Amino acid sequence: VILSAPTKSQNVPTVVHGVNHPDGQPRIISCASCTTNCITPVIEIAHRSRLDTLASIVYTSGTTGRPKGVELTHGNFLLHVMNGTDDPNFGPVVRGQDRRTLLFLPLSHVFGRFALILCLYSRCVAGFAPDTKTLAADLQAFRPTWLIAVPRVFETFFNTATARAGGGTTGKL
Repeated sequence: VILSAPTKSQNVPTVVHGVNHPDGQPRIISCASCTTNCITPVIEIAHRSRLDTLASIVYTSGTTGRPKGVELTHGNFLLHVMNGTDDPNFGPVVRGQDRRTLLFLPLSHVFGRFALILCLYSRCVAGFAPDTKTLAADLQAFRPTWLIAVPRVFETFFNTATARAGGGTTGKL
């Protein structure tokens, strides 16, 4: 999935995705003009996987100790996204094609990877911010209905808002 810059005729970025079609040729298709069920090849591959099949190895940098990797299975990811979408408080926030989020955590970050898989499972629209330097403009253009981020990102939002308000923010953000 790629979030491209808005054109002059659009007020939101175009969401496109790459997919290998049954003929084996990779294609980039705009979701707005998609005429085929592009998720079918993904589902076919998923059916060949088992819950205990290795999906990913997530490495730590070793800043607090020795670097290490954690093996995560398809079942690990699936259990988390199922619990999230089935939760009576969180599920309605993320579930459905009228829901959208802008992902800016790298997919090498396990939380970013979880967010993408959550979007796929809950069938919400996922866009990718190309650079955190343009995040404010990307958020305005894409207009996500929900966000997922690490605490440092929200702290940066708060500090920026406080600085712009001259230190006069009150209440909840």
